[in-house]
Amino acid sequence: MSVLVLLLAVIGILFALALNDPNAPLVPSGETDSAAVTVKLLVAAGTGKPAELTGEEVSSLMTRKLAQNGQNTVSGVRLTVNSDNTVAAYLPVSYKGMKLGVSANLTVGWDSAKNNIRAAVNSLKIGRLPVDPAWALSRAMDSLPDGTEREGNVLYLPPPVFGTYEMPNDAPGNIGGLEVRDGKFLLNFSANMPELEKYLQEKLKSFLNPSQ
Repeated sequence: MSVLVLLLAVIGILFALALNDPNAPLVPSGETDSAAVTVKLLVAAGTGKPAELTGEEVSSLMTRKLAQNGQNTVSGVRLTVNSDNTVAAYLPVSYKGMKLGVSANLTVGWDSAKNNIRAAVNSLKIGRLPVDPAWALSRAMDSLPDGTEREGNVLYLPPPVFGTYEMPNDAPGNIGGLEVRDGKFLLNFSANMPELEKYLQEKLKSFLNPSQ
């Protein structure tokens, strides 16, 4: 067998592995109950305790954010918290006319110095093909959210990647911390509480005096 034939055979095997997606397809889950998520964040802002979001809630928020940004390279996101508190991520990706299933194992947390979400990509596969995370990320930077930074196999993501939180009465809200623990994403959240209190008081007054 000539070297050329051998190289072509190897390339063919690699393509077959990359195109063979063993992951279950994303199942449309409908709209996340945004009101329920908002309540969790408001309670977090008022109590100082982290809001506990499920992988499904965070996945839906990120998928919605991709759609809002007109992102068509990645059609959605599925996140699952593993027993060791790492995160299993799955993203169906369109690349040069090919449909690829990208899966990764992540260690996710908060970087206080950068004030960003830190996601270390421990391993990555395209289909069934293992790929060096740093190599893959260096080629995917143009498709990642604005403001994303990379250091080797580590991504620093701006907090709005989890979605835009529209608080009542235009009170600004911000993520100020993130931890993955016990099957949940724990988000520290702060908001303009005086504006929220004013809004809630007006709503309560309207409810108690509907004729006014």
